[in-house]
Amino acid sequence: LDALSRIGDGALLAGALAAIPPYAQAEAVRLLPHLPPPAAEGPQPGAGQRERMFSGVAELLAASARPGGLTVVIEDVHWADGATLDFLTFLTRAGRAGTVRVVATVRSDETPAEPGVSRWLAYARGSGHAHEIRLDPLSRDAIAEQVAGLTGGQLAPEAWPGLYARAEGNLFFTE
Repeated sequence: LDALSRIGDGALLAGALAAIPPYAQAEAVRLLPHLPPPAAEGPQPGAGQRERMFSGVAELLAASARPGGLTVVIEDVHWADGATLDFLTFLTRAGRAGTVRVVATVRSDETPAEPGVSRWLAYARGSGHAHEIRLDPLSRDAIAEQVAGLTGGQLAPEAWPGLYARAEGNLFFTE
């Protein structure tokens, strides 16, 4: 959410805040304390505090998405806590989809996911609203191209076997 405050010198976030209900403004201030407090909190939705926060954030994201759309990227979902998974479910639930798209990355080669993460992944895969893209490790040629780009030339031949073996085709580890 803080990234929204840096787009257009804060104009995107300011416009979105002006377009959402007062309760959603209050939730935004709770999560982004550098914002000025809202003039009034207004009527509160009937849901509990957690649902109120989820709804407020969803309102803010939807207002920020107008007119061209918004993509929220959540990296490393395999390490997500229950509240994050619950929010992702709330945000992607049927009827909430629209101009806000969610991209969630999960590393399948990490240690086995916590049971809650495994359940969420099963839900996402079975929802009919998710599209899964599996990425294979990079080839030796792709890693060589990455290394050439990073070093401005070629990798010393004696370093190559150890580098590829340690990185296993993962471009982050190669870097």
